[in-house]
Amino acid sequence: IRDRFNNLWNNDKTYTDKTILNKNGKEVKQNFKEYLIHEIARLFEAYNPEQIYYKILFELFNTNDNDAEVEKQLGRLDDTVVYKQLYDFQKGAVRSLITMLAKHNGAILADAVGLGKTWTALAVIKAYQMQGTEIVVFCPKKLEQNWTQYLKKNNSLFEDDKLDYEIKFHTDLREGGLHTNKLNEDYFTSDKPKLFVIDESHNLRNEKSIKYTYLVEQILQKSKGEIKILLLSATPINNSFKDIRNQFKLMVKGQNDGFKDTLAVNNVDATFRQMQGTFNKWSAVPNATLASFHEQIKDSDFFKLTDALLVARTRKNIKANYDSSLTFPIHSVPINIFKTPLRFGDVENFAELMDNMKLNLSAYLPSTYLLLKQERDNKKQKRDVLKDEQQREHFLVKMMMILMLKRLESSWYAFDSTVTKILQHHTNLITLIDKYQDRNEDAELVIDVVDEEDAIEDLDEENKQKIALSNDRGNRKESDSKKTNDEKKAHAVAEAAKFESINIEYALDTCKEIVEKCNLEIQLGKWLFPEFTVESGRT
Repeated sequence: IRDRFNNLWNNDKTYTDKTILNKNGKEVKQNFKEYLIHEIARLFEAYNPEQIYYKILFELFNTNDNDAEVEKQLGRLDDTVVYKQLYDFQKGAVRSLITMLAKHNGAILADAVGLGKTWTALAVIKAYQMQGTEIVVFCPKKLEQNWTQYLKKNNSLFEDDKLDYEIKFHTDLREGGLHTNKLNEDYFTSDKPKLFVIDESHNLRNEKSIKYTYLVEQILQKSKGEIKILLLSATPINNSFKDIRNQFKLMVKGQNDGFKDTLAVNNVDATFRQMQGTFNKWSAVPNATLASFHEQIKDSDFFKLTDALLVARTRKNIKANYDSSLTFPIHSVPINIFKTPLRFGDVENFAELMDNMKLNLSAYLPSTYLLLKQERDNKKQKRDVLKDEQQREHFLVKMMMILMLKRLESSWYAFDSTVTKILQHHTNLITLIDKYQDRNEDAELVIDVVDEEDAIEDLDEENKQKIALSNDRGNRKESDSKKTNDEKKAHAVAEAAKFESINIEYALDTCKEIVEKCNLEIQLGKWLFPEFTVESGRT
């Protein structure tokens, strides 16, 4: 090319003059080489200091170094229905998430509650669907409809996008749980590229749980193809920094050094141990500020991970950086009241609240009432919880109590719904026992839980306990002077259940009174509103 240019430049037959228009609009001739040199010089403008400063900032902080394939993927989204429906801040999240997934095979969308994480995720799903990636959404059972409604042929707002993905539940993550008439475990470990979208990903924060270990060891580590992980959670950290650590490790198939090559983070576990220690020291300092905490962690590997893998915005952040005209619901400032009804006693934490309720949940403990004293004494010597129904029921009741607290931290409506279901379970039990006592109508007591996923992760239809009221000993007539053992047992269950139903109604009324007095949805330490503060230091 250089030789050809020199030949043309020195060729005698090239144009020697260039006809141009001068400032007065008249045609004049100019030496062609002089004209060309002048035009080239115009390409090199003189920039003032301010422009140079902006250019330096752009080169330092610009992170949009996507490859051509990612840019093409983002460009195709512009014409989709779901992407057009998003606000600018949601579109920004979509671009960031797709970029993170391309670079690191994983990302977490942790926007605050109510900022449209589902729609944002649907746009990401559409982007990968258009390039032939198979999509699987893992969600809690109670959120199935949230995802089913947007599938193709459901006449949704995004019907023209023909969204297509498989929906599985968190509780399916166990041996045999993923097998259906349509799919089996081989589908999840095949060599085809996949995108796993895990809704409410904080439910997979425990690396020792059945769900977590199955996902890592039986799917991610055995997969023959590439799997990208998109996690959705408004609260990726519930108890400690281990929660988000374990979610990060899903992106690298549970490997402790999984981010060594991409982010220069050699040891994920050590990073989060150090982070937890830094946080503990900072939180112990009186009047510690977020600015001082940020100063301590800004150069850490933890900050490097969150900066590269996490999208998390609050309403305040969005209004400041995207669109100040956006409006969000305004909530009243909560009033902290620690005085409870006199008949209930003063409580300052949920442990005292549950103790004062004195709930036995007897309808979930039928085996306890179906044993004679000698049998109960013999049972005490056997401690295998997998075979001991009494222990199993005991732990189930504990799980139910935790479930009630989780519902209370969610909202008053959720708590009311759960307690109503528990009360209905007791009522149904009393009805069955009354029919048996009055008319010898035998029936099975099915010991079920209100929410299987939150109460106990591996309780399925086969594990639900069923107890015959008659114990298959035949119908017997009740005697005024002496009752059969079966009748005595059934009567004991009935009396306990009747007492329990009254107790739950009392607890329901009492908790409702507490909530009405406090005029807030109790949160159990989980901040629903990022701007929420408590002057007294407790809530």
